[in-house]
Amino acid sequence: MNYGTLPSRFLSAIDAHPNSRAQMLRHADSTWESIASAELLRRVAGLSMALVELGVKPGDRVGLFAANRPSGTPPISPSTVPAGSRSPFISTNRRTA
Repeated sequence: MNYGTLPSRFLSAIDAHPNSRAQMLRHADSTWESIASAELLRRVAGLSMALVELGVKPGDRVGLFAANRPSGTPPISPSTVPAGSRSPFISTNRRTA
């Protein structure tokens, strides 16, 4: 069974379920900002294109280091990197017991 790639599933979800609150950001003052699915797609596409312009090609490994919050950055997920690239993610919100 073929489930498709993460980028194709992301694009399909955006097409099938447009939403004015696709992403919700909580600011330091506890107010919320909503981001529509079209804007979310624009941000993801922009980051993906920037990686391609930097020379990332299928099979390349991409390491991303970012805070665990979406404010000011597009969502960073496997759907962001060019098809065929590998992307390990590093959490900056590590909790110790």
